[in-house]
Order: sequence, then structure tokens, then C-alpha cells
Amino acid sequence: MNTDDDNSSEDEDFTYESESDSSFAMEDVFDDEFETMSSETSTDDDVEEIEVDVDEETVETENVVVFVEEQEVVAVDPVEAPEAPCTPPQSDNNKQYQNILSPESDGQTCTICFETWTNSGNHRLSSLSCGHVFGYSCIKRWLSRKDARCPTCNSKSKCNDIRVIFASSLTALDTAERDRALEELQKEKEGRRKAEIETAQQRLKIQLQEEELTRLRQLLDESKRVDSIAVQNNRRENAKPMFTFDRAINVCEAGESRVMTYASYSNFLIVSKQMKGTGQNYGYTKLNGYLNWSSQSEIVCHSKQIRDLAFNPLRPDGMLLTASTDKSLCLSNVYNNNIAQRYLVEAPVWSCTWSRVNASQFYAGLQNGKVLMFDTRNTKSQIQQFSPSNGAHHPNISVVYVDPQPALPFSSGGLLVGQMSQIYFLEFTPTGSKEHVLPIKGRNLSALTFDYKTRQILASFRPSSQNSRIQHKLCELKSENRSSNPSVINTVRSCQVNQTFEGGTKMSRLSRSALIPNLNKDSGLLACVGDESKNALLVWNVETAEITLELQLPSLADVCLVGNALYTQLKHSYRETLYTQSLIL
Repeated sequence: MNTDDDNSSEDEDFTYESESDSSFAMEDVFDDEFETMSSETSTDDDVEEIEVDVDEETVETENVVVFVEEQEVVAVDPVEAPEAPCTPPQSDNNKQYQNILSPESDGQTCTICFETWTNSGNHRLSSLSCGHVFGYSCIKRWLSRKDARCPTCNSKSKCNDIRVIFASSLTALDTAERDRALEELQKEKEGRRKAEIETAQQRLKIQLQEEELTRLRQLLDESKRVDSIAVQNNRRENAKPMFTFDRAINVCEAGESRVMTYASYSNFLIVSKQMKGTGQNYGYTKLNGYLNWSSQSEIVCHSKQIRDLAFNPLRPDGMLLTASTDKSLCLSNVYNNNIAQRYLVEAPVWSCTWSRVNASQFYAGLQNGKVLMFDTRNTKSQIQQFSPSNGAHHPNISVVYVDPQPALPFSSGGLLVGQMSQIYFLEFTPTGSKEHVLPIKGRNLSALTFDYKTRQILASFRPSSQNSRIQHKLCELKSENRSSNPSVINTVRSCQVNQTFEGGTKMSRLSRSALIPNLNKDSGLLACVGDESKNALLVWNVETAEITLELQLPSLADVCLVGNALYTQLKHSYRETLYTQSLIL
């Protein structure tokens, strides 16, 4: 259907951009392919050959494609209708025209004729300077118009912008999700890099703080070593233990000072007191041994009197446990003066102690005779409750945790509970707990202290109808097998009274006593107790049962050993008095 002049004209316009200088006539190849298609189509039984007369004057293009099917002739002019898709023949020989409009073939079809482009021939893959791809013959016809533009982006183009792409096929990969994932990955990397920098900075700060802490501990150890040498020299010079008055430290001018405790790792002495000008508020003051025992701060934590104080022996974190008659226990940090946790209970709390095997557990003795077990990880209430088997509702004057020592005769661990009417040991077993009432005769218990090294008890009793004087009994814990059958073990935890010291006839207040090591000997204990009748502090030698020292002090409330210094707490003068064998730390 095409003339020789037309073929020659197209050959002049079409140029291959290849390394070979030879070219071939694109129209001849196109005519050969068209004749082959026509011959294959004419073999169909349903298709007949029909001569079609086409007026040469009405044809404006170089090619007219004619399809013959079921006695109908369809002519498609790509120039006049470039955007109309060609109707592909339905014969088996033209399966390449099927599904050309499906989404899967979008990257392999020309956007002008919607036919698949080829890697050779007249409809081979070509592109414009804007980057959009088409069939060569289609885009060439399209740009033959005036004011030619790209069919896709409408940018100005011309035939010289056509570039043949030497590729067998073209497939566009959707990378939007990948690009988005890469962008999120980059943001995540940047965030991680910042976090690593912050972590490194914090680690550096922690390292510097640890180095400073190590330096301070070395200074403290050196100070203790010097003090130990001084104590040893003093022991050689003195045959008897002798404390001499050194100073009085004012704690409060009004109110009531009751108990105190000491933390060796921080060198803090904590003293309970009634706060001045705060109504019925009670708290404690913090004395710093490194600052010549000056008062650093005061913390209000209760609305009624504080009965007991205790530092955690397993965790040197400055956490202080306070027990008060306002029916609450309080955990506060002496380093930052913040209250960490408060526990409300059913009755006034008279005593408290920390576990020596579990740093998170502590115990509280109530006024109604119950003993409650708490865990700092449970911030709401107690986790266990113990009551005496005889149902006694007397106040728990003292609770002391006894850690298990398998190498000692008394190896069990548990709670030593001192009530006004009795003293019992609550043994902790793998299956629960077992109560052992200790055979210590006496009424109106006023104080109970325990020495962890010798595992001895000092129990103080107020005067009663049975005893007109104050009694201080030194007892040693022991274990007994009370089974008559040798093959059966029935271990009972008990105690033996080794010494009894008698004091005066008056005790209007429950003053606390203490067992301290004998500073003039490598072994041995001294019992420090108050005596209201003499307004004095009595120091007994537990081995000889003799009073080795009597210091005049009015209304002693508590006594505490700090290093080689003995601190006493008075009732009415509201001050701390220091007695020491040598110079103050």
C-alpha cells in the first residue's frame, strides 16, 4: 500500500544511533512483516480477501494498517487518531496483542498506540529528552505535527530529540515503598546515633562519679586505719575502758528527741525529733561526721512520734526506714532528702528492721502484737503477717533480724521479737515459719538488742511486782534437740541467761540499751544502759559483771556507738553528748 517515494522519504528521516555505519530500510522490514501477517490471516476459513480502494489524495500518512475479519475492513490512521488503541486481531497468530491494556503490561507498551514496542523494526523502543518512552514510528508521527509536544508531560519536543533505546524490554519498578523505608531507616540510624552519643556521655559521667567514690572510700579506709591504730595504742595505755566527755551537740531546743541510728558508709548520724514550729510533725535531723557533726538538713516524715529507725545493711544507698505511732512506715533517702514510699498499717508501729539476706524486704512490729513483712517492690501493702501463737496483743518493743550462720551453733535465721510480756524467735524454714518462745523470765520489756558477732541478746526489763529493780539480762542463743528418740530430730531454738545486771528502781520512759565491743580488748562486750535513779549511763563488763564506767547523764533515751565514739541521746536537754576514748573523727 505504500509507494516507493514514501519509503524513500521515511528512510531519510530514520537514523540509527549505533556503532555500525550501515543502515537498512525500515519500511521494507515493516512491509515484510505486514505481508507475513496478512498471509497468515488469510489462511483462516472465516476470512476472505477483499480489495480495498483507497484514494491516495485522502491519505496523509505513510502507513495504513488494514485488518480483515469476518467481511469487515478496519483502517486505523495513527496520525489522525493517535490516542485510540488499535483493535487487535483475535487470531492465534497475534497473541502478542492480547492483554496490552492490563496493568501488568504498562511498562512494556507504547502510550500512543498501546501496542507492545519491539527491540527492532519500525516500532522499536525510543525516548525523548524528557525521558518518556514510546514506539519509534508512533512518536515520529506525533512530532510531525505543528507545535509538537511530548504526549506524556506536554513538554516541547521535536524529531531530533528522538533517541533509540537499545534494550530488549523496559519495565518500571515501583520504588516508592523502598524509598520510604530507606528514609525511615535513615531517621532511625540518626536517632540511634544520637542515643549512642547520649549513652556514651552518661557512661563517662558515671565513670567519673565512680572514680570520685573510689577516692572517697580510700580516704575513709585510711581514716579508719589511723583510728584503729590510735585505738590499739590507747588499749595499751589504759587498763580499763574509760570514756571522757568531749562535747555536746544541740539537736533541738523544743520538742522530743527519741531514737537514733548510724550509717558507717556515709558517716551520717540520724536523730529523730519533733520539728519546731510545725505543730505535731515529727522527723529527723542528719548530722554529718565529715563536717564535724554539723546538722545538714531536717526532714519531716510523720505526724506522730518516731519509735524506730533503721538503715538497709545490704544496700548502701542512703535509704532510711522510719516507724511511727501515726500508723505508718516511711522510706526516705538521706542523700537527696526525698520521701520515696509510705506504707499505712492498721496499728501504731513500735519497731522496724531490715532483712539481712534480701535487700528489698523489711519488717515492722505493731502495737497490737502483729509483725508485718514488706517488700519495697510492692508499694501498696505488706506481703505477709505474723502473730504470736498465744494471741498476745502486747506491743512489739523490738524486732531484730537474725541472719542464718551455718557454721555457728545457733545457725538458724529469722526474727527476734520482743514484746512487753515475752520474747520469741520466729524461725524461717523452707516450708514457712516456726515460733520458739525463749525462756527469759521478766515482765515489762523495755529494750532488746542483739550482737551479730557473738549472737548474744541484752534484754532490759522495767521494775515490776516481781522485781523492784531494773534488770538487764545477757542471753546466748542456742539450739537443742529435745527428742528422746535418737533417730528423730526435734530441734528447738532457745537461749541461756549468762549474766543479770540490776539497775535502779525507776524507769519512767522506755530507754534503749546497747551492746558494744570492748575497745580495750580484742574480744568481749560492754553493756551500755541508762539508769534514771542515778541520772547516769552505766557501762557493764559482761564478762566480770562489774560496772566499769558511770557517766552522769539526765534521762537517757538512746545510746549508739559510732566508730570508737559513744553517742548518747537525752530526753530533756534535747542534745547529743559525745564520749570518746580518743579524738573525734
